[in-house]
Amino acid sequence: MKPRSGQAAVEFLALFIIVLAGLAVASAVSLQKTQAIYQAQTGIEAGKLLTSVSTKINSAFIEGDGFSINMTLPQDIFTYDYSIALDTNHVIITVANNSYFRDLLTENITGTLGKGANTITNVNGEIVIN
Repeated sequence: MKPRSGQAAVEFLALFIIVLAGLAVASAVSLQKTQAIYQAQTGIEAGKLLTSVSTKINSAFIEGDGFSINMTLPQDIFTYDYSIALDTNHVIITVANNSYFRDLLTENITGTLGKGANTITNVNGEIVIN
């Protein structure tokens, strides 16, 4: 028996809806995974920046009086704005609602880190950041 044209149209629409639902689920999962990867990459870049900053500050402290080193901080991390701060003997970066920190060898730090050029100098055992 030959199916009626109306029945074929309904079957086609049902199959089409199932395929679209599958594509929607696949797209949602793909978007979620992409965001997780992007967030992980942002964390890695923040970690690299923290390592660079803490290494330069610690080097200035270890090298002693008169040592000076220049450092340039980027304007953003993967298009995210970020903030960088010094707290006691930690350097803290906050980016995309996540905070990352690294220990420093000294608490005796004057000045603040900013995006762009920074100069780190050891003046009689005190780290001065301009």
